[in-house]
Amino acid sequence: MHNASAPVLDVLSASPRRSSPALGVPFASALHPEVELVQARSVAWARELGLVSEGVALDRLRRARIAWLAARAYPRGEVRTLQIAADWTTLFCLLDDHIERLPGAAAVAEELAGLAARLEPGACAAEESPMLRAMIDLRERLLAEGMEHLRRFQARVRELFAAFTAEAAERSAGRVPDADGYVPMREVTVGLHVEFVIGEIIVEVGLSAALRRHPLRVALARAASNIVGWANDIYTHEKEIQQGEVHNLVFVLAQAEDLGLAEALARAVEMHDLEVEGFVALVRVVEHDDRLADAERQALRRYAGMLTAWVRGHLDWGKETGRYVAERHPE
Repeated sequence: MHNASAPVLDVLSASPRRSSPALGVPFASALHPEVELVQARSVAWARELGLVSEGVALDRLRRARIAWLAARAYPRGEVRTLQIAADWTTLFCLLDDHIERLPGAAAVAEELAGLAARLEPGACAAEESPMLRAMIDLRERLLAEGMEHLRRFQARVRELFAAFTAEAAERSAGRVPDADGYVPMREVTVGLHVEFVIGEIIVEVGLSAALRRHPLRVALARAASNIVGWANDIYTHEKEIQQGEVHNLVFVLAQAEDLGLAEALARAVEMHDLEVEGFVALVRVVEHDDRLADAERQALRRYAGMLTAWVRGHLDWGKETGRYVAERHPE
């Protein structure tokens, strides 16, 4: 726990426990029919590579049901590419936990640099750690889908790792992020921009380079990332407060606006709901923007559909995963 945040965290930790509020989005739930197969293969992949060992770690991974998140986010598509998404998401979650335990920003930067380097075709070393082997395996599977996909995956992973490193530096310095700094960082650290690269393969979106730079596409991706990131923070706020974690929207708002836990949680829910409204408006623009050619509209429609599945899928997964549950200790 960092000195700068300890007093507020102490107050929040002492607050009565409440269930996370119900969050809603106006999109239908969906689930890939092969979810059980993908889940079993993803857990086996993590075991075979040594990402988790038998016992508590393996049980925790199973209870997290990470492949269910991928199967909700991509309810249609080939199992082969869905498996890539599930395995990357498994590595992402394990890596997120791992770097929080490293002793400072320099160690985080070194660890992430090694992982990013393994995304270069042909990169390897005489002896690889489980995470390095996992990254190489994912690189080869993405490369089989096309060099363009791998290059865009690399770019988004570098962006993600830069944000992770900046976050680690703030932790090491004991700095509490303000809302203006936290929101753009959270957009990246939630990891959806990386996920969307894989999603474009699964859904066969077919965005051109120009359309990928289109302000509407950018705004859609940003809003979806915010919605999922803030929902994640709302779901995990109790767990993270117990752990002394300050990089959570509920805590950031409590610190910035001198709020109690209930008030900060309500503010976070309000922000989430307003972002959902904005996202829905953007999805409607896809249908009504006369400046889009028919082919562009069809591609953006597929892309927006992928994002709505993510927004809804994460909401459903948050209620079924063991990953978001705070560990209870005897009083």
